[in-house]
Parts: sequence; structure tokens; C-alpha cells
Amino acid sequence: MAAEPEQRCCGAVGPRQWSWRETLKDDRTLIQEFTEQGSRAAFEILVRRHVHGMRRMLYGIFSGNREDMEDAEQEILLALFQNLGRFRGEASFKTYLYRLCRNKSIDLLRRKGRERRVLRSYSEDRALLLLPGASEDPEEMAVRSSERTEILECLRKLDRDERTVVILKDLEGLPMKEISRIMAIPVGTVKSRLHRSREKLVQLIEGRERCAAEM
Repeated sequence: MAAEPEQRCCGAVGPRQWSWRETLKDDRTLIQEFTEQGSRAAFEILVRRHVHGMRRMLYGIFSGNREDMEDAEQEILLALFQNLGRFRGEASFKTYLYRLCRNKSIDLLRRKGRERRVLRSYSEDRALLLLPGASEDPEEMAVRSSERTEILECLRKLDRDERTVVILKDLEGLPMKEISRIMAIPVGTVKSRLHRSREKLVQLIEGRERCAAEM
């Protein structure tokens, strides 16, 4: 392994081309190639495959704060590089990564001693990262853009754990058992927290709609 860990981690999510055979390998094969052979390509493909989901989770944890998200991402990638050899396959790699993501993010928040709640303005590209799928029709794109903005604003008003469980279930589509492992809480708690978080999100969205209608 000629490159330093920090260099390899930072390069892991940059633009790069791989052969189609490399990209078809499953997660466990890539992990094995990295841990046993020191394959840089295997590590980069693995991270590239899961980085968007990781960033969506970080968005929820840090309320969209870019500086904290970038700091956390670098710490997560470095920890992943250093500790991937300890992965035993007891859960899926996605579950392993998201739990690492959550734990490192909480550590970062604790070190800073505060959780920032003042959000910086985010571009449409960042909104699309969280809620993809806009139509190419200009008028429909404008409607969808407005809807995404409203949903993002309401999502930001949920607390950290509420945002996390909504993102993991409704955006990432993870099963309850995997969310339970990631958040280190019982499945029953996941279900009740998800139910409350969805209700709260719906109430926030409806509240915005009522205010808009009264204007």
C-alpha cells in the first residue's frame, strides 16, 4: 500500500474509471481484495458505491451543515480504511458503514460540544441529492423543485434521530432490523420512532401548506 490512508480515502470518491468487471464485484469480494491484497481500486469502488447513501445520512444528522458533513465524511473514510479488516460480515456492509457513519458523526458532535442548527443555504443540486427524480419537463421541474424545498425545510425541523430514521427507511429503503443495528436501538423503538417522525413531518408539511393558502 504505497499511498497514505488520508490520500487514498480522499481519492476514493473522486472521478475515476474502472473496468465493468471490477464494478460488478459484490461488496464482500471488494472487501476481501482490499484487506488481503491492498487493492486501491477495490476500496474506491466500494466507497463510490455507497457514498451517496452515506451523504444522505450525514445530511440528516448534521441538518445539512456542509462543514460538519465534510469533516465527518473524512473521518468516516479514514476509519473505514483503517478498520475494514475487522468487518466480519455479520450484517451487510451497508449496515456496517451506516453504523460507523452514525457513531463517528455523534463523536464529532460531542467533540465540538454543540450541534449547529443554523443552516446555510443549499443549492438545487444538494436538494436533488437528498430527493432525486425530477422530470425533464420545465414546468413540472419547477413544481417538483418547490415541493423538494418544502420537504427539506420540514425535514430540517425534525431532531437528529427523527431525521436519521426517516432517511434510512424512506430514502434508503433499509429494513427495520438493519436500522435497528445502525441506530443501536430495538426494532420496536425504530418502528415507534419512525411512526412519530412521519406524523411530525406530515404535520409540518401541512402547516406550511395552510400558511401558504392563507397568504
